[in-house]
Amino acid sequence: MAENHELAGNPTKVVTIDGNDYELEVGNVTYALDALRWQRTLQKVGPDSTADDLEDVAKAGLAIVSSALGDDAATTLMGGRNRLNLVRLVSLVKVIVDESSSEDAMQAMTDAIEDFAETADED
Repeated sequence: MAENHELAGNPTKVVTIDGNDYELEVGNVTYALDALRWQRTLQKVGPDSTADDLEDVAKAGLAIVSSALGDDAATTLMGGRNRLNLVRLVSLVKVIVDESSSEDAMQAMTDAIEDFAETADED
């Protein structure tokens, strides 16, 4: 039988949003890259945007939130009447990008990489 290799999980940090704590995975630059792409799409929103356009933009932003904080957090923060609240969504994605690229997040990622290097040297 083949050996099962367990992959290491990304380090996390606690972020407080609207008075509630959420775990944010750090060391995953996907959020920042997705947010940049999403920002370009968001900049195209204007008076000629249709309801479908706005819903597509909101869904893409919500996917970033779900990926970074988890589905439950995304539902709590952006569910119900806030599901198409683009102002709130922009603010939330900004928090995710800022927190995932903060100094302590970068340190957690560096520590995880150093731990890997030490473990690899032992093999």
